[in-house]
Amino acid sequence: MARKKHSASSGARALDATRRQAGRSFSEWYFDRIFKPDFYLAIAHYGWMNQQTPYYVWAAIDFCTRAKIGFPDWVNRYLAECAERMLSPDSTKSRDLRKVLPEIMGFPRKKPGPGHLLDPDPEWRYGAPAWRFAVQIEKGEKPTAALRDAFDVLDPVIGDKMEAETLLAHIKRYFCITNAPRTNAEWKQALRAKVTEAFAPFLEEFREIAP
Repeated sequence: MARKKHSASSGARALDATRRQAGRSFSEWYFDRIFKPDFYLAIAHYGWMNQQTPYYVWAAIDFCTRAKIGFPDWVNRYLAECAERMLSPDSTKSRDLRKVLPEIMGFPRKKPGPGHLLDPDPEWRYGAPAWRFAVQIEKGEKPTAALRDAFDVLDPVIGDKMEAETLLAHIKRYFCITNAPRTNAEWKQALRAKVTEAFAPFLEEFREIAP
């Protein structure tokens, strides 16, 4: 089912204008917020926990180096494990760097999910609509209404050609939700199980900014 178009009545146009403004406000806040150290590093940690590919750890290392801030504990643990693997007898005896380096760096033996190992998760481009959807669910909206709100913060070049079911699938993959929630209560339970794992400190902040 394609995304439904709004009515052309004056009331519907006014509602559309309000929704577009709300969407811009949320997007502006979101894209400013995600590059603050606490949230950016939470995103990277979430990717590392769920995808188990060191791309996210190195994204965090790059961010911390550029921002001239210390590495979080989970990055330090990863680096210590890399050092241990690199200095292990098995590694030092190896003559095939192409074979041993992926294991030293912590790459999985099997590629997880979509993308490739150095661009593992294309779903992160759907961060703004995913969070808008999650916030509106938390506020009690029905999933269909929350999805309409999510479209308001999606890039129009993508959103105008995208069906509702497709965006919902991207949101599920963004939050690593594998079941099929339908009601607000089911979605709230599924999202809280994922969000509180890494983003609990930010949930109230997102809820307050959402119109």
